[in-house]
Amino acid sequence: MVKFSFDVLKSSLRMAVSRIAMTKAKKIAEISRKKEELVADLTRGNEDLARVSARAIIGQERFLVAMDSVATMCSQCADLARVVSDQK
Repeated sequence: MVKFSFDVLKSSLRMAVSRIAMTKAKKIAEISRKKEELVADLTRGNEDLARVSARAIIGQERFLVAMDSVATMCSQCADLARVVSDQK
């Protein structure tokens, strides 16, 4: 049976927060590139394609908000783990 360790939990949560930050940075760069493509589609007159792209961009921006929430929860759990381990 595996023994539970607060130190492993805290480090795993901090690593998750850093991974989320890296993924978020990549997504932001991808979204900005797609916004430029959206502008190009609109200038060419491809409104239908631009609408589909806009919906995809909005979905990705909502995903970024969800990633922020998960990162915040991981940080809070790491802080709570420290408090619990200090009380032992």
